Amino acid sequence: MTGTESDDLHGGANADTFFLGEVPQPQEPEDPGKAKFTGIDWLNLGLSIAGDVSDLAFQYFGWNKLTKEVVPMVFDIGKSIVGGIEDPSAIPTVPLPKTGTYATIKDFNPREDVVFIPLAPTGKANVFISEDTNTTSTLSFKYNSEDGDKTFATLELATPSDIFGQGTNSISRAGQTSIRETLIDNALIIDSNGATQGLYNGTTLPIESKDLENLGSNRFLVLGAYSGLQLEGKGGIDYQYGTNFGDIISGYNLDPNDDIQSDPASVDNDQLRGFNGDDVFLGGAGADIIKGDDGLDTSSYIHSTAGVTVDLTNKPNNTYVEVANDGFGGKDKLYSIENIIGSDYDDEITGDNKPNVLGSAQGDDILTGNGDEDTFILSSGTNTITDFNPSQDKIQIDVKAYYENNQSVDFDATHSDTTNTLTISLAGQDAAILENISNSQVANALQKIEFIGEENNTIVMGDDDNNTGLGGSFSSQYIYGGGGQDGLRALRSKDVLLGGDGDDYLDGSQQADILIGGAGADTFTLYNFAGGYFSGGQWVRNVAPDSIMDFTAAEGDQINILTSHFDGLSSLSDLAYDNNSNELSFNDSVIAILENESGFDPNSHVSLF
Repeated sequence: MTGTESDDLHGGANADTFFLGEVPQPQEPEDPGKAKFTGIDWLNLGLSIAGDVSDLAFQYFGWNKLTKEVVPMVFDIGKSIVGGIEDPSAIPTVPLPKTGTYATIKDFNPREDVVFIPLAPTGKANVFISEDTNTTSTLSFKYNSEDGDKTFATLELATPSDIFGQGTNSISRAGQTSIRETLIDNALIIDSNGATQGLYNGTTLPIESKDLENLGSNRFLVLGAYSGLQLEGKGGIDYQYGTNFGDIISGYNLDPNDDIQSDPASVDNDQLRGFNGDDVFLGGAGADIIKGDDGLDTSSYIHSTAGVTVDLTNKPNNTYVEVANDGFGGKDKLYSIENIIGSDYDDEITGDNKPNVLGSAQGDDILTGNGDEDTFILSSGTNTITDFNPSQDKIQIDVKAYYENNQSVDFDATHSDTTNTLTISLAGQDAAILENISNSQVANALQKIEFIGEENNTIVMGDDDNNTGLGGSFSSQYIYGGGGQDGLRALRSKDVLLGGDGDDYLDGSQQADILIGGAGADTFTLYNFAGGYFSGGQWVRNVAPDSIMDFTAAEGDQINILTSHFDGLSSLSDLAYDNNSNELSFNDSVIAILENESGFDPNSHVSLF
């Protein structure tokens, strides 16, 4: 929707895109051999920003730190030019809005609407957003300064009930200020050279200029809900309102390099609201009011200065969750919050009877899902899960966080019949203690483990596609397949292979590799890529049997053995299996240990090739 001079622009319900300025008219090219400029398709230009930029994500890496990181995104500006122009210089420049008589946007909803404002091709943006309208429901756009008389447009907010929901009759001055500051801090400025975020002191975004070249000489200011946003408090009592996308909303500053600092331990009683989308909230100190609304929302206490106690069933009056201790000594009120991330200290976190994500940080935490399908995210420490249900829950382990503590590649799962617990160790550290797990549930529990986090030379991570050739390094590695049908390979060093979901292929190397197929019909192949040493003029192989941790016949698991790697092996009768030790042997040498196996029969589940 475009507007110039004294136009009134009404977007109505749902997400709208407003354009302030005159639209260039179609033009015939001077060179008949070139494409005709048929006009800017403002609708598609708006959709390319509001749609494609919606993956502007500020991501949690490993759930143990919040990183202000903008992922590369593509502005599909090309589709905004009807017919396409090979020569960007042929695209006319959109004039700047005029002062004096100007357009008014009548019903701007900061949760979902977007405003485009043409800017001069070079220099500072020279656009200021002012609250000088004598009403808390209107903002003005000006040139030169906030308090000058160079107004070129006004923006009237949608009704309070449209923005905040039924029962809200007015917008406070603090609410108006919050909306204005959000527009300023998250403004996009785009031209053919790239994009920056922030109206006054912008941060350059990692976008290739070729994705913007069809803008010609135009430069635009983009305001509003073009994607999920990162909102930060500035100290004192903050009011922060998100969008209908997934936002990160904090009562304090998250970037230690920013000019404006606020300590999470010194902030006041904030009010944070996410609306739609999957939002992450960080309240900091004080008795914060945090409202997630629709979506799967998370309250994070990653910066708390002591352990937290959060029980999502603790609902006074059955309206909100009262946090017993937010790690700063405060008691937050949580509305429509499904997930909790703990602190770097010893936490006690309890979910409700709905699906929850409960995340640890660096402490030794006690986690209780409390029913339904829960996800437990472990990023450090020894964490006790009191009610893990192998039939529906899952565990995600940030491998890098554990590996960096002692640089060890190892995995173990130890069950105690005495205490009915399963202890899962990674990189030489106890990562999880699962209570109330019987011996018959161990294999199923191991199949519910996923690896997450960042890759490096030691950690190889697949995705939900079919991945082949994962691993294969001479150095020890953690190798995770993810979803799909994956191929994972160990080679000449001790490796940990976790297939994940799907029918996976895991190749051991007789170097004490750990093989966990995960869910699905998995194939474990035993090779012998062993190294060795000379002794008495003879080459002695350095062999250690691989461990298959979750062989389950009922799922269709299978073991393949490459006979050329095992001299003299020609038939299944050459193999022996001990049901007590779970050792599969050839020539009195153990070649595999089937820990926690279910239904294994070497005559039915082993193939030679």
